[in-house]
Amino acid sequence: MKKTVKICVLSILLASFLTPATAQVQHFLGAWAHGGEYSYLATLDRSRFDMSSSLGGGGGIGFAYELRAGDHFLLNLGVGANTVWTRFKVPDCQYVMHNVIDSEGEVFDYIYNVEHRRDAYWVTSLQVPLMVGGQWGRFYFLAGAKFDMAFFTQTTMKADISTIGDYPQYIAQLHNIPQQGFVDNMPWVQQTRIGMKPNVTASFEIGCRLGEIYKETGYDVPSQKVQYRIALFADHGLLDPHIATQNDLMHIPATYNAGNPLTGLNASDVMACKEVSNIMGRFDTFMIGAKFTVLFRLPKAKSCVICRDEPFRSSHGILE
Repeated sequence: MKKTVKICVLSILLASFLTPATAQVQHFLGAWAHGGEYSYLATLDRSRFDMSSSLGGGGGIGFAYELRAGDHFLLNLGVGANTVWTRFKVPDCQYVMHNVIDSEGEVFDYIYNVEHRRDAYWVTSLQVPLMVGGQWGRFYFLAGAKFDMAFFTQTTMKADISTIGDYPQYIAQLHNIPQQGFVDNMPWVQQTRIGMKPNVTASFEIGCRLGEIYKETGYDVPSQKVQYRIALFADHGLLDPHIATQNDLMHIPATYNAGNPLTGLNASDVMACKEVSNIMGRFDTFMIGAKFTVLFRLPKAKSCVICRDEPFRSSHGILE
């Protein structure tokens, strides 16, 4: 996969340098904004851990430089920031603390039921795109790669937790007795800052220019110094950015606390937990949405008409 990325980048660079060498070149500076749906595409054995890909959304802004050569060739470089929020539905889990002694000296199993858990990720990253493409009249497209480096990543884990007492001498399990530490559907929240590895995305956008387009040339034709574009885009991650650990999805406390049954609960975010790591779970980023771009054409260097018409005079006063 890394070899394929290097070949693609090298091909883009060669095309960007060779094509403009034989064509009329124009330069543009501009800005862009995009927004759409964002997911981590989960690849794992769902018979062992039944979890689907995440769903969410996000957006970004940035600056771009674009080189146009001839009638069709485009080279687009830039830098921007992308912020996304996406969330997994985590399977319900049960954890048991065996041989617990209550206030009356009776032995029982203390059960934690973790239900409706949702692990959300808020990620802000720096993006550096390198794209090539073409335009024909109003239509254009760009394809290439984006380097993506997350500099802020936070996960928020939420769940409903019920605690149950399983006594061997009772037929039914005991629940909803707060004074004994048995509660139903108590909300639990944990926020944690985590790390992400750098990523490279394969990127594609296709769209159209807005406003009037003039194919004619001449002094009486408007110069179109400002141009607007709208497009659909898609970014698919080539690398897996998540960092695997051997931390438990949910770590229950070592001792029974009837006064506050949720004391000591500690969780790992679902992408990093050992339950997913042990089955070699992989997560690829994917974003699809709409993009708006505005470009300002840079002025061309003006040639000196007088310099072409008059002969060159040397410092010795001799006409050549």
